[in-house]
Amino acid sequence: GYGSRGLTKFQYAQCLAASLAYLLNRQRDGIGLTAFDDAIVGMLPPSARPGHLRAMLVTLERLQLGAHTNCSKPMHQLATSISKRGM
Repeated sequence: GYGSRGLTKFQYAQCLAASLAYLLNRQRDGIGLTAFDDAIVGMLPPSARPGHLRAMLVTLERLQLGAHTNCSKPMHQLATSISKRGM
């Protein structure tokens, strides 16, 4: 929730994720989203469908700030659930 000049870090991250998703979607690459704080709170599997970008933008808009962040547990859960290669 920290920020300056009317834009928080969270809002900046939302804008950055949306911008990258738009660019990747225009290249017809699959886009996905995993949001977490101390656990995974939202997950949208990768897809290159035309309507998937809208679903991702809606998911980004609905995200809420968490109280604490712990990267190790959600990253471990994510790593064990990925079956395809990708970034």
